[in-house]
Amino acid sequence: MRILFVTRKFPPSVGGMEVFAEELADALKQKCTNIQVFKPDPPIIGRPGPLTLLWFLAKASLCILRETRQRDVALFGDAVLTPLAWLAKLRTHGSVTTVVTAHGNDVYYANRRKSGSFVYRAVLRMFSRHVDLLIANSSDTQNAAAALGFRNTSRIPLGTRLEPLPETPPFRENVVLFAGRLIHYKGLAWFISAVLPKVTTGVQLWVAGPAWDPDEMRAVESCQRATYLGSLSREALTELRTRVIACIMPNLPAQLTSQNEGFGLSALESAAVGTPVVAARVGGLAEAVVDGVTGFLVEPMDSDSFAARINAIAVWGPARREQFAQAARQTIAERFTWDRVATDYLREFEQLVSDARVN
Repeated sequence: MRILFVTRKFPPSVGGMEVFAEELADALKQKCTNIQVFKPDPPIIGRPGPLTLLWFLAKASLCILRETRQRDVALFGDAVLTPLAWLAKLRTHGSVTTVVTAHGNDVYYANRRKSGSFVYRAVLRMFSRHVDLLIANSSDTQNAAAALGFRNTSRIPLGTRLEPLPETPPFRENVVLFAGRLIHYKGLAWFISAVLPKVTTGVQLWVAGPAWDPDEMRAVESCQRATYLGSLSREALTELRTRVIACIMPNLPAQLTSQNEGFGLSALESAAVGTPVVAARVGGLAEAVVDGVTGFLVEPMDSDSFAARINAIAVWGPARREQFAQAARQTIAERFTWDRVATDYLREFEQLVSDARVN
């Protein structure tokens, strides 16, 4: 299988899409020796402006014109790159198989009430017919993509790394961790104002991630129980997750923000080190969290239920923590590994290429 993987999101830039691109590329390389990854050089750090995006699209277009005739599959790392599928088809006279991955806000953005969203929606509708398959990370993302005109869609949940845990369990500090971008739809400011006052007084809040929204950052700075740790590496976040009693994902309903959590990779990363996540039942989080096994789901903006769940976890003893960690890690090993993700992707590719040859 000869694959060209074009992605605008890649480490050292920080985020779930960046982790996805790196891990999927590595896992595919383990199974498929003929794969080329085209990524930003230099890396795109933070929010890209329109000129940055256009410059990347121009360079990616040159790569497509140069490489796609030698490839069976052109894989595009998110829905923003959908127009490149048209170029790949044009260059190969329709012979290359085009696949787009969708993550959440790369399709949800098209439904926001903004002039830019209207243009983006029109672009996706125009070029989606040149995409042989869109692979979504959750049912919620898949449905949103189908509503935009992507005719052939499938769902492949994400994965995570599963590293060995130390023989001696690390000391758990009386802290909950928020790890992610400080942006309105992720609900951190709401959590600080509505949930944290109801959480046992001794429990503190650590916040790690880039500060995209000034209002969210002000909420952190004004809270005496919150500590902002900045934007950390994956390795530092993994170590941090082993030291807290729980991780939180208090996302707000999409009806309030016009944005949603496409999957919630952080939920898997917490479970992989045996730390429970308490998450709102919104978007892809309902599939990323196996309720009662890898974490706990609560209804969005239900501050009483959120606080009650954290307070219950805060009094867990060592035996209960070990029981949870074993069950969570076993579920990750069985259902949420990058090897499984790569296997599922290759199965889709092989079926598409086989069908194209028959037709």
